Amino acid sequence: MSACGGGSDGGGDLLRGCAPISGGGTSTAQTVTPGCVGCSVASPNAAIDGNGGSFANLQMPANSGGSVALRAVSQNGVVFPSGTVTGFVHSISYGDSAALVISLNTYLMGALQEQFNFNSGSGSSTMDPGNPGRASFGTQMQFDAVELNFTRSGGTGEVNARVHEFCAN
Repeated sequence: MSACGGGSDGGGDLLRGCAPISGGGTSTAQTVTPGCVGCSVASPNAAIDGNGGSFANLQMPANSGGSVALRAVSQNGVVFPSGTVTGFVHSISYGDSAALVISLNTYLMGALQEQFNFNSGSGSSTMDPGNPGRASFGTQMQFDAVELNFTRSGGTGEVNARVHEFCAN
C-alpha cells in the first residue's frame, strides 16, 4: 500500500490527500453482466498504479442495460478498519440514463460489506473529464476491496467513467 501527497507524476495534484490502494500484490477485478452488451473496462490496473495521470475506463453504451464494475483488491493481508474513508478519483459522464445507479461497494474476502449509492436516476455529466473529482464515504465495516459499479435498467445515454485511482484514507 502506498500513500500519496502529490508529486510530479503529471497527476499528483489529483491525488493530493488520497492514499492510493496500490503496490505489492494489489489487483483488480472487473465484472460485466451478460445483459450489458458492449460494456467494457479498459486499462483496469491504471486505477491502482498510484499515478493520477493514468486511468481505467468503464463504458456502458447507450441503450445497454445491466452492470459494469471495477474492483480494487488490496494486497494479501491488508484489511482496512471500519471508519476508513474509501473512494476514488474520477471523471464520470452518464447522459440521459434513466434508472442508473452508481455505487461504491466494499468487500471483505469476496463478501459484500457495504454499498453507498452516490447517484441514482437520470442526470447528466457529474464531472468534466478534464477536471476529475472524488467520491468517497466513511465505512462502518472492515474491507479489503472497493468497487465502482454502474447498474442501469433503462436509458439512452452512454456511461463513461475514468477511474484515476482508488483510495483508502
